Amino acid sequence: MKRWNNTPDAKWQLDKVKQARRSLDKVRMKLRSPTIQAMDSSTSDLGVAVECLKTLEVGFASGQLVALEWRRLLEQEMGGLRRELREVNALLEGAGKFYQGWARLVATGVDDEPAHYSVQGVPIPPAPFRSGKVVAIG
Repeated sequence: MKRWNNTPDAKWQLDKVKQARRSLDKVRMKLRSPTIQAMDSSTSDLGVAVECLKTLEVGFASGQLVALEWRRLLEQEMGGLRRELREVNALLEGAGKFYQGWARLVATGVDDEPAHYSVQGVPIPPAPFRSGKVVAIG
């Protein structure tokens, strides 16, 4: 028979949700200015949040019943956790789009051939490409 009065378990679950939210809040604050360093340093905080969620999942899967007052608190915190996850996801997507666009701007060259300059910085013509081979595929 499942017990109803499991306040220590519910408190532990509530603490884990709060810990995950604190970690996500740190990530969210770092991603407001999405530098490469900020994204790199947020991985440890994301790892903490993921570990908290994994342990919560095991706790929830056990099927223990939670008193109504603790259940309401957990529902509120889980709602906040979902909001935090959506915000972090949106910030990560925005950072990804920014860096994709930046990479496109940086990579737009007339040609992708190497520049032909001497050591002294004087332009030199490219070496002619003469191949006596023919390759056929098919």
